[in-house]
Amino acid sequence: MRTCAIVVCFATLVVSIQGLTDEEKGRIKTVHSECQADPKTQIDDELLKKYYKGEHVDKSVIGPHMLCMATKFGTVNAEGKLDKSKLRQGLSRLISDETKLNEAVDKCSVDKDDAQDTALAVERCVREQAGIAGHVHHHH
Repeated sequence: MRTCAIVVCFATLVVSIQGLTDEEKGRIKTVHSECQADPKTQIDDELLKKYYKGEHVDKSVIGPHMLCMATKFGTVNAEGKLDKSKLRQGLSRLISDETKLNEAVDKCSVDKDDAQDTALAVERCVREQAGIAGHVHHHH
């Protein structure tokens, strides 16, 4: 039951991101579901909502899920390093202006000491650069 609520909640989040095709939204939902299916990377719905609202969520809870998502999308590789070309590809769907896109890629291309930190930093940065931070609304 809770998993269903998470998928609905996440689906709403994805739908609220402007500029994504239905195929891209579907891919995000699929990857999210795959990460939710693994007990090691599953996250509680309420914690995910808090995280997307900008509230603090302990890295040990949110980190594995975001790393799972980033790895499946290819933004972070198996060694925990950022793949700049995949990041650019993802951001280009959200930012059409080439100058802004280059700035966003540079700003978000930061490898941290830890793979989870890298995944969290990239995800947060992408939301900020795409103008969706703090504008995420969940409908149930």
